[in-house]
Amino acid sequence: MKKVIDFGPLKIDIEVYGDISFYLFMGHIDEKFKEIEVPRASQTSVIFDLEHVKSVNSVGIREWINLINDFKGIKNLTYKKCSIPFVDQMNMVPDSIGEAKIQSFYAPYFRDCNRCNGEKECLLDMVDHKESLKKLDPPMITCDMCMQTLEFDALEESYFSFCSQN
Repeated sequence: MKKVIDFGPLKIDIEVYGDISFYLFMGHIDEKFKEIEVPRASQTSVIFDLEHVKSVNSVGIREWINLINDFKGIKNLTYKKCSIPFVDQMNMVPDSIGEAKIQSFYAPYFRDCNRCNGEKECLLDMVDHKESLKKLDPPMITCDMCMQTLEFDALEESYFSFCSQN
């Protein structure tokens, strides 16, 4: 079963496979997002893919928290591929995580060289990088173009603060 919810600047694709519901969020979580219109899953596992969340404003985060509160009874709620704008919201508004487990998220890295062209968004896995993230220490990432070590491009204490909740 596939269902698409369209709020204009935000689209949500919902697919169900057995006991797992996948919600793919794409766009801007803003004042046009109405949590009441998002179908609630009855499956035992729910995965929110947040890779394509471009921004979250104050009205959008309020609606998001209302949505997450309705998912409190779900045994396995997982956020995966959290975009950098969504990570910023999780750090500013800890209630936006609810009871979800963060599986993976993007982090900003940088390399100043002619081949790499600056900023990189690197996907970090909470299990693979558990030890360094617990210490608020950015994992070492190698650029796939120049094979040099990338530099983390944010304040570690603030960017990784949501990791202490998970």
